[in-house]
Amino acid sequence: MPGEPFLDSAQAARLRAAAAALGAPDRAERDAGEGTLLGAGAAAVPHLVEAVARTGSPSPVTRAALLLCALRAREALPALFARIEARDLTPEQRPFVARALAGLLDGQDAFDDRARAAVEALAADPERTTRAFAAQAFGALGDLRSKARVQALARDPDPWVRDQAQAVLARLAETEALAASDTGAGDFAALVAQANADGGALKPWLDDLGDARRAVRDAAAAALVGAGKGAVPFLIDKLNQPQPRSRIGAALVLGRLQATDAAVPLLIAATAPAATDDERELRAVALRALANCLTGIEDGLAASIVPLARDEDRFVRAAALLCLGRLADRAGMRVVVQAIVEDDPFVVESAAVALAEGAREDDVELVRPLLSALERRSPRPAVREAILIALSRVTITPPPLRVRVRHRVRPEVNGATASTRKAAIALLEGMFADDDPPPILLVDDVLGRLEDDHPEVRVVAASFTRAHLPPGMSGAVARLMAAFRRGEQTLALLCLEALRRHDTAEAQAALEAARAFGEPFAARAGELLDGFSPSTTTWTWTPRTAPPAPTTPPRAESQRPRPADGPGRVRAVTLPPTSSTDVPGNAPADDGSVVDARFSGDR
Repeated sequence: MPGEPFLDSAQAARLRAAAAALGAPDRAERDAGEGTLLGAGAAAVPHLVEAVARTGSPSPVTRAALLLCALRAREALPALFARIEARDLTPEQRPFVARALAGLLDGQDAFDDRARAAVEALAADPERTTRAFAAQAFGALGDLRSKARVQALARDPDPWVRDQAQAVLARLAETEALAASDTGAGDFAALVAQANADGGALKPWLDDLGDARRAVRDAAAAALVGAGKGAVPFLIDKLNQPQPRSRIGAALVLGRLQATDAAVPLLIAATAPAATDDERELRAVALRALANCLTGIEDGLAASIVPLARDEDRFVRAAALLCLGRLADRAGMRVVVQAIVEDDPFVVESAAVALAEGAREDDVELVRPLLSALERRSPRPAVREAILIALSRVTITPPPLRVRVRHRVRPEVNGATASTRKAAIALLEGMFADDDPPPILLVDDVLGRLEDDHPEVRVVAASFTRAHLPPGMSGAVARLMAAFRRGEQTLALLCLEALRRHDTAEAQAALEAARAFGEPFAARAGELLDGFSPSTTTWTWTPRTAPPAPTTPPRAESQRPRPADGPGRVRAVTLPPTSSTDVPGNAPADDGSVVDARFSGDR
């Protein structure tokens, strides 16, 4: 072999005998042979390779493997691979061969299928020492696929193997940090680039999707997601192959890539008969991936998915509901509404997501079932929020239906969670108009939400107040200014607009004071003050227990019959303005007239 030192026949015979002596039963003889071989250095390598290949008993393979590792004899790797492939190593020999591989392999072997297969075989060995050295061998390869296998060994049942694998991961992390700081392109980076250029980069990852180890599958999925849309045709091909575990991995990646081209193959996988646990898992995974791939314009899929929403497998039902919520076919939404009252909380959560995503403006037929779901049980906060969001997306025009929505949603303004309060206030804002204003009690509740702990609730409360605050309502200016002083820009600007709607001298003074708070508040306050001439005096209201005779006829606010009295009836008393708030042309009423105010949603 070129580069080998020249040996005469006597020297070669001596080294050959020394290599054979590595398997001798006498320890002194073994030690002597080892010393001779080490002294010869590289000249001993061919004879050690022959010793590794030698079978029978006694065998010199254990000491020969260690010496090859000590001499850094990478030319011995094919012989070591061959012994592993032959499956004739004894339990005592395999740890030594694993140790030799850990010392001889490096990054240039990462794309050698033979090297990887040899280490894979050692990683599954019953002997813990062999598995620990296999972890080191994977670490020597250093690529992402190998790192995933070390991570799998870090979950080994044996604590010592786990510790060794964790040590390998720590070294890999240090190596990666150094590589990230190196601006030059090393040999390993060149090998990776060449592999990608040759088009072989995806095949190993696609193969790993079917691996029994979770860490290996996860690493493969992450790499394929990183490959982007270019991996989609190969993933679809993998989805159509018979191996269930690989199909599950392909479906997961297609869902994460949101590959619209995969919609039909995923539906076929989800509706195929399932006889094994893996095949049953594939149905749910494929459906959930399909939900991520849908655009909403697909036709003809709902008929195949609706039966799956009634499947005995809760995961299949939940994933099917997600799909139905993203289809344009409204038959699917009716199934989703029915599922919102299921007993299984996991399915109900998926139905809630489907509702929040799938409700449309013209889904008026869903309003009554949604209200029934809100009334029949105490759903989880996420479900309650989804129902409110779905209702807010529907254009509700029939007056009786609007009244029912107002009445049912109003208590949620003071709901237990911020998400529920926010959704309820946002929904109710669209349920009223200037010619159909909200009841005073509701406005008072929403004003209280200006002090809510959650900033988004404060913003929607300010938006409601800007749209529906009754001019002159007592106590409103102080609450609005307290919210304004929080310094939250969106909230503060909405409060300024609500002050303008209040239309009183008190509100005008508050707007003047806001001009001292800097931009953008000063500019907006100036715009609102331009041409502002208050025309309303402040009034207050108190609940009453007995209905006095009203001085003015009550305004009809509902299509439903109204009780003679109830807890929702309040009266507003006009108060004469003080000297600081007098508005020319608006003298207080001499007779202390009572304005009848009713809560149209209280039934």
